[in-house]
Amino acid sequence: MPASIDQAAPSTAPATASDRAVGALRWLPSPVAIMAFALGGVMFAITVTKGVQDPDYFWHVTAGKLIAETGRVPSTDPFSFTWFGLPWTPHEWLSELLIYRLVDGIGRVGALLVFGLFLAFFVLELVPE
Repeated sequence: MPASIDQAAPSTAPATASDRAVGALRWLPSPVAIMAFALGGVMFAITVTKGVQDPDYFWHVTAGKLIAETGRVPSTDPFSFTWFGLPWTPHEWLSELLIYRLVDGIGRVGALLVFGLFLAFFVLELVPE
């Protein structure tokens, strides 16, 4: 019994250029993912090239060192001349300890790279899948 036209063998005609382009575009990430990747790269570059220009950076590293050495979070100001010994609420104590551990372990440049990668990773995680 002859095969009907509906059951004919699949066409072996060569794909056109537009078919190949559409097939290639299916494998590319979405425009939002490309934008997030680019933004993450820019944020990484800014963080690394800017360096430690934040005037509080060294305060954070020193406070983290104090916390690491004493094993407790200080409740009075141990650094300033005019406020020495007065009550102090170190609300950033955990990040200060983390900054100190990073700088002590991998150096200032290594810590900057970690902060830059963290920011880039955070931006990339915002992209919905």
